Amino acid sequence: MDNSALSSRQGSPSAGGNRARAKVVAIVVVVIIALTVLAILRLAGGNADPGVTAADDTVSVKVAETVIGDIEVTSVHTGKVTSENEVNVVPKIPGRVLSVAVELGDKVEEGDKLFEVDPSDVKSQEEQARIQSDAASKGRSAAASALKDAKKARKNAEKSLKDIEKQIKETKRAIKDAEQSDPAGAAALARAQAVLGQLEQAKAQTEAGIAQAKAGVTQAQSAYDQANAQYKLADSAVSAAGNAVDETTVTAPISGYITGITVQKGGMVSQAMPAVVITGTGKIQIMTTVAENIVGRISPGDSADILIRAVSDEPYRGTIRQVAPAPPTGQTTYPVIVDIDDYGKNLNPGMFAEVTMVTGRADDVCLIPSGAIMIRDGKEIVATLGAGDKVEIREVTTGIDDGENIEVVSGISSGDRVVTEGQHYIDEDSKVRVTE
Repeated sequence: MDNSALSSRQGSPSAGGNRARAKVVAIVVVVIIALTVLAILRLAGGNADPGVTAADDTVSVKVAETVIGDIEVTSVHTGKVTSENEVNVVPKIPGRVLSVAVELGDKVEEGDKLFEVDPSDVKSQEEQARIQSDAASKGRSAAASALKDAKKARKNAEKSLKDIEKQIKETKRAIKDAEQSDPAGAAALARAQAVLGQLEQAKAQTEAGIAQAKAGVTQAQSAYDQANAQYKLADSAVSAAGNAVDETTVTAPISGYITGITVQKGGMVSQAMPAVVITGTGKIQIMTTVAENIVGRISPGDSADILIRAVSDEPYRGTIRQVAPAPPTGQTTYPVIVDIDDYGKNLNPGMFAEVTMVTGRADDVCLIPSGAIMIRDGKEIVATLGAGDKVEIREVTTGIDDGENIEVVSGISSGDRVVTEGQHYIDEDSKVRVTE
């Protein structure tokens, strides 16, 4: 075998290996170039692969269209079913109970006996009052007699004064006559002048006696007035004690049913709490209370829904009859009475009730979902979408909010599109995508 043939056989494998390595290198280069191009496209915001989404700052939002409609706000309050003429019977006389004539649930008529309080103490007080009245009566009689004597003494003194003045007048006339008569009458003149002096002295004494008699009358009158006042006071005490004896037997002030009773035989009763509660057979009503932020929003004549779960799952219709102008002493809520329009025969006093009242209402107003409202820098704002879904931030003034929708008084109009979800992540430069 020659050298050329040997060289040809030995060179063939070397050529094949070179071609394989060149092919691998070419593939690696192509992959590198492809990856480089893809990275460049991504950095440039391109999309080299239809299945790969490039990153962007678009915000997905949901919107709602502003509508014109009605809105109302309600408030629920707990209450109790009562009768229009329910009465708490409080005894006028405290004491130990001798007997009880009724039981819970009994029907009573007006005037029926309810219970009796021991009259022993009251009768003792009545006897003492009579003794004091008798003493006051005697004192008044004595004062009246003294006043009568004082007035008589004054009258006698005044009569004596008139008699003396008459005598003085006659004596002065006699003196004048004597002065004009014969000198032989000088002795008679002297006697007349002496009598006149005595009369003048008697007049002065009588005038002093009249002054003293008048003072005695004034003093006697004062003593009589005081005695008379004491007698009247004692007599009133007798009458009060007599009435108190009668009031130890407590009777029903109205006809109805006994719905509460705290009194028992042998126990004590006082004016501190009702002993018996009587519920009349009159109109059924609901007693409830409202807070001060509610009381100004309701008025007599307003309708209300009354739910009494003990008898029905459906509410009764009611009408507010009375709203108290002020809370009771020591309380902060205002009593409200609600009449039940048609209650049938199933309702009983004492049942628990839930009263729903309308505390705010607006008709034909601009409404949007409550969640659309945002607070920024202390202002109420909404995000709206205009043409081309351009974001616009608007300041609004709101009104009634029922928790689902809210009234917008100003800032947007009917038909405006308001962002209801995603609004906290956008501003007027944001790009948005509206989703269902």
